[in-house]
Amino acid sequence: MHSRPPKWADRFLEWYCDPDLLEEIQGDSQELFYRRVDEEGLNAAKRKYVWDIIRFLRLSNLRSNKLKINSLIMFNSYLKIGFRNLSKNWGISTINIFGLALAIGCSITIFIFVDMMLHMDQFHSKKDRIYNLINHVQHDSGTELWGANPILLAEELKTNSAAVNNTLRIEYASGNVRYGDKVFAERLSYTDPSFLQMFDFKLKRGSRNVLDNKQSILISHEYAIKYFGDEDPIGKTLTVKLPGDQIQSFLVEGVLEKYPSNSSLKFNLIIPMSNWFEIKGNEKPKWDYLTNATFIELAPGHHPSELYESLNEYVERHNKVASNWTIQKFELLPLDQLSLRDFEIRSSVSQGGHPAGRIALSVIAAMLLILACFNYMNIAVASAAKRLKEIALRKVMGGNRSNIIYQFLTENFILSGIALSVGVLLSYLFFLPGLNSLFPVSIPFSFSSFQVAIIFFGSLMLIIGFASGSYPAFYISKFQPVSILKGNQKLGGKNWFSKILLTLQLVLAFMMVVGCFVFTDNAMYVNEKDWGYKANGVFSIMVNDQSHLQYLRQAAETNPDIESYAEAKGHLGRTNWLTHVDVLDVQLKTLHYEATPNYMQTMNLRLVEGKLFDEEATYPSKFAVINQKFVEKLGWEQPLDKKFTHDSTDYYVIGVVENFYTNNFHDEVSPAFFNIGTNEEFKFFVIKTSEDKLFGVDDQIHASWFEFAPNDPYNREFQRFTFDDFYRENKGNVTLIGTISVFAMVLACLGLFGLLSFNLQRRMKEFGVRKVLGASRLSILNQANKEYMWIMLVAFVIGAPLGTALISQLLKIIYPDSNSFSAAPIVLSVVIIMTTVAGTIIGQLLHATKVNPTEVLRSE
Repeated sequence: MHSRPPKWADRFLEWYCDPDLLEEIQGDSQELFYRRVDEEGLNAAKRKYVWDIIRFLRLSNLRSNKLKINSLIMFNSYLKIGFRNLSKNWGISTINIFGLALAIGCSITIFIFVDMMLHMDQFHSKKDRIYNLINHVQHDSGTELWGANPILLAEELKTNSAAVNNTLRIEYASGNVRYGDKVFAERLSYTDPSFLQMFDFKLKRGSRNVLDNKQSILISHEYAIKYFGDEDPIGKTLTVKLPGDQIQSFLVEGVLEKYPSNSSLKFNLIIPMSNWFEIKGNEKPKWDYLTNATFIELAPGHHPSELYESLNEYVERHNKVASNWTIQKFELLPLDQLSLRDFEIRSSVSQGGHPAGRIALSVIAAMLLILACFNYMNIAVASAAKRLKEIALRKVMGGNRSNIIYQFLTENFILSGIALSVGVLLSYLFFLPGLNSLFPVSIPFSFSSFQVAIIFFGSLMLIIGFASGSYPAFYISKFQPVSILKGNQKLGGKNWFSKILLTLQLVLAFMMVVGCFVFTDNAMYVNEKDWGYKANGVFSIMVNDQSHLQYLRQAAETNPDIESYAEAKGHLGRTNWLTHVDVLDVQLKTLHYEATPNYMQTMNLRLVEGKLFDEEATYPSKFAVINQKFVEKLGWEQPLDKKFTHDSTDYYVIGVVENFYTNNFHDEVSPAFFNIGTNEEFKFFVIKTSEDKLFGVDDQIHASWFEFAPNDPYNREFQRFTFDDFYRENKGNVTLIGTISVFAMVLACLGLFGLLSFNLQRRMKEFGVRKVLGASRLSILNQANKEYMWIMLVAFVIGAPLGTALISQLLKIIYPDSNSFSAAPIVLSVVIIMTTVAGTIIGQLLHATKVNPTEVLRSE
């Protein structure tokens, strides 16, 4: 009994198949089905039976009467009536089109963004054979993924493995780059000559062999404009000054085209790797030296699994000489997945993003489409009240239910097509440019492929056109002409399905608006959050030449407005050195700052216990000041005088400072320790002054700089601007979520407005009778308002907690230390929603109660 083909598949076959062919096709299909049950099992047989039925859906197998229904004459009639009804009910049509277009425009914009993020780096022809080598590094709480690898590994693999066709290393360095009077502090990218052989970046000028020449430099389109403006950069010389006063000159022999928007890899000043080795001179790198990135191109026909055994041998070789950086294993990450996993890889050369953002935006797009579809379904059913006699007359004149269904679906597809066109314009002209203005991205109005665009727009049209129009079409077409003409058939009233749809609309609106206010509340909390130190009045200057520090000291000592100054190897927010320390058997990953004794005082770090370094004191052994996170990670109750080891040197804790953030609140506070360093390694000169004198002091130091270093850029940053990128991103997120919440409210109110208009029109005679019998306007208002207030209450009880829970989970992913739960944003959002929705309801009801009873009861 249970081994029968799916009934719905048989019914579908009987519906479309020509009766003369039905017996033969159905018999053969069922014979195959029973044979497959014995050979492959019931589930497999059912799946293949359904596929067979679908495959037989061909023009030659269709019923002839079905083809007549879909004839051009009938379709032309449906179109004419559809356009006539749309123009006749232009008010409701406008509400439907605007609501759908708003949701479609948002969905298109979000899809373009998500589509681009999911197809990053797809334009490289060898993407299926290129892998980024990442390593799993052991630390105190498990393992982390890092993009940095032993610099010697690439050549070893290329030489010793037949599976490897080519390798590419990327080593970042800083330097001052000069052309004429223009000089900037830049990040340089040293790469192997295989850069343009492995990657398909387009060249605007030059040859793809440009990096074969040691004295050549390849620059990006943006940097060609930055340095040369309208001049032809080919053949021009760029002078690079490196730390240690080393100077190299390079001839510009290649200019890249503007990077594609879907490229996660972007480099501006690309120099042959041989120059980096030359700078090192006799200091030959060992297995413990890590380069920023290693890419491997496999030979055709080879698989990455062939390399893992040999990679394990290199793990052992590295770990023997790098005990403070223990690699557990290497992983080969495909190029087209690099940006998708960028969020979990530290020191990655890719520019990706966290998937939480893509998922959240996709969910929002789906919710807006559902809201818009619910709008249409509710309004379409309610507006059909004016067309009941038309439906009855059609059936009396010989029309069947399918004709009416096709008519309503055709009208819906016309409306959906118009809404889709308007939505495309909204996305192209407003929404996508708006998204680009909120974040440092440039997303073009394009799709990853033509096929993706066709599938997306086709699916969107089907979802909106059929899903939103199917319920009104099938529901209204079932009415009997006798009931309609006798006046017994009513729409609205106790139509529970419409009320459920309206409730779901308001639930989604509550979720979005409450979520927006909770997110905004957290954003305000983050904006006011303490960094762990006072940044106002502090600025830092990065130097590439140690002699510059001496001149800066002289300038600072003679300036009465400077309260203090310090020097450091790494600096908060600019260069945060990550290392490991050992405490007994525990290895702790921590930030490390080497500086002059008064660095922490200059940076306004707050002492919790113990003491800070004193410029006047001398220290017989290595001492360190740590932060609270360092203490927490090691579980120390009394941290003072505790010992830890770094780079074979023992340090003793003399003080503990408050936790501090480096340049954003996305990352958790890291353990950190400070010790007194040596002048030879200092790269930053830090100055503290009063906030009102900050820019004046900066101008004075800037003027002094050009007296002793006229050929070097003044690379200064104000400490209070350290978090600016984070704050801009945070503001953009709030604006984006706020805008989407407003759209959700507009969609909900549009649907409510349209539904109310028809329902009140239906009850006008009832209101007239109540007025004649002495009912006051207030009592009529209460009577009509009752059911909608209950809907609002149910929507609030469901939507507010759901919105709060979902946005709270998102906040935990984005911000490790998000704001604690507060009722204020929920109360405020509820008040705004209730006021907006209630205003929509009461405004319509007041209009209805003002109607003169004689006007509506005249026909009675």
